[in-house]
Amino acid sequence: MNLESNFNPALPGIAWIQHGDLAWVEFQTPLKSAAINLIERIYFSEPRAREILRERIFSNVPASITDLETVKVGAKRITSGAREIPEKIQALLTTKIENQDRKLTLPPPFEMGSDFEKFGLKRHEKIEPAGIAAILECLKMKGLTGISRSTSDRAVSALLVDAEFMPIAAAWNTNSLIRTRHAEWNLLDSWGKPIPRNAKLFVSLKPCRMCAARIWESVESPSDFEVTYFENDPGPFAQNTMLDSGSAARRRHLGAADPHYHLENMRMVY
Repeated sequence: MNLESNFNPALPGIAWIQHGDLAWVEFQTPLKSAAINLIERIYFSEPRAREILRERIFSNVPASITDLETVKVGAKRITSGAREIPEKIQALLTTKIENQDRKLTLPPPFEMGSDFEKFGLKRHEKIEPAGIAAILECLKMKGLTGISRSTSDRAVSALLVDAEFMPIAAAWNTNSLIRTRHAEWNLLDSWGKPIPRNAKLFVSLKPCRMCAARIWESVESPSDFEVTYFENDPGPFAQNTMLDSGSAARRRHLGAADPHYHLENMRMVY
């Protein structure tokens, strides 16, 4: 099927993957691209997710920075801007549209719910900066001891505050269930909006390249945003990210001439 003559540009983007005789397809949603939804759905529902995601992902729209960096962490490769849909994928698309089941196959987003205030976080009460490390430690423990949490989750937490240090959102790591669900990722899912100007993000561990890309593309203004982390991550996925000044990721996605290339908006607290 040729997309130029048959695809309705008013519909969301789509992404698909094939593995042997099997195929999967997903749509773009307000918060996430089709490629991200596809990756999360497969981790959520398929026991052989890592094997499946070694195949090439195809998408009909250009890949975002978040798409490209997430594929590096949670999948293998992606071809974006595809103009042809295989017959098998078209059949799946038709079924999904007719059954209106776009959301049924996707994993639910992270939600703190009533837990938010259990950590002393009240949306209209300022947090003292000196108490942020202790809040992050409590959030980390919640991630380890929650009834439904796997003991293989790494203890990582994140807290977002506005310019006045009013808490906006908080989360912990749950990536043993779905590989993308790092603390920062869960926080952005829970918040569900762009990160406002002059907001500050505090993370217990330096963000990886996937989370750094999503954070970067979620902020209203990179120049008016700060990230503070309390522990360095020496692993390769946390080096040269979109939040690192003059990094390989910024050079690749923005170019060295971009005014944000040397922007310094992330620091470590020792």
